[in-house]
Amino acid sequence: MNTHQKSLSHLEIDIQDFLIGSTEPKGDVFVQFSSIFQDSFKANFKSPLELKLFILEILKVAEDKSLLSKTEIEENYRKQLKFLRYLDNSSFQLIVNNIPQNTLVDLLWYMKDKELIKKTRQNISKHQFAEVMDNLTTFKSNLNPDNCLISQAVFGREAIKDTLTIIKKLSEEGQILI
Repeated sequence: MNTHQKSLSHLEIDIQDFLIGSTEPKGDVFVQFSSIFQDSFKANFKSPLELKLFILEILKVAEDKSLLSKTEIEENYRKQLKFLRYLDNSSFQLIVNNIPQNTLVDLLWYMKDKELIKKTRQNISKHQFAEVMDNLTTFKSNLNPDNCLISQAVFGREAIKDTLTIIKKLSEEGQILI
């Protein structure tokens, strides 16, 4: 299996995880969303990235309607970028180089993923990584994205959305294969 196939399979697994309901669905509306996702993915989405952006919109509705707990909402946001750790280094470097530093700081904080931090360290300059980590420890070290105020978690959620948008753009331009 080549790197592209591996990252795509992990992307599809992430989506299946969400669709099948690794998070316990609460309420009929969420169950209906889940079945809509399965049909819509086949019919209306050109790529898994488009579906992931759509899922972010659905998570806002789920939060507004209190269909999921805050922890479940945050975990489902994070799931949308779990595939990043499986990307080849050149694709990862291109993505990270297109993410503004403040967005990267918010993303790494929100994802709570040591493997993603390690991959970032391996794929950006030492100076850039030191700046990111300095900002991360200075501004985010005492905040847990699962327990912080929604007004603070929004920064991480937006970082995920912005990163998915960047990945989608790079993919559509043919610069990376997702």
